[in-house]
Amino acid sequence: MSEVYFRKLFTKHFGISPKQFIIDVRIQKAKQLLAEGALSIYVISEKCGFSNAYHFCRLFKQHMGITPSEYRKANLIYEI
Repeated sequence: MSEVYFRKLFTKHFGISPKQFIIDVRIQKAKQLLAEGALSIYVISEKCGFSNAYHFCRLFKQHMGITPSEYRKANLIYEI
């Protein structure tokens, strides 16, 4: 199966491109890790497969409308 054909089938079936699907999954994982609060943004960007922290922060803000730091402050899960 060619890459172009795969992209076409994937987009038809899921309504988004494979690239956007992967970004969405990475952002969801990053949101989980940010809410836990234990890891730095740099480490989270690496764990989620982003090439660097700057790229992660830029995509996160595009996707969520706020920076990873702002998201962490608003969604931190406090453990007792």
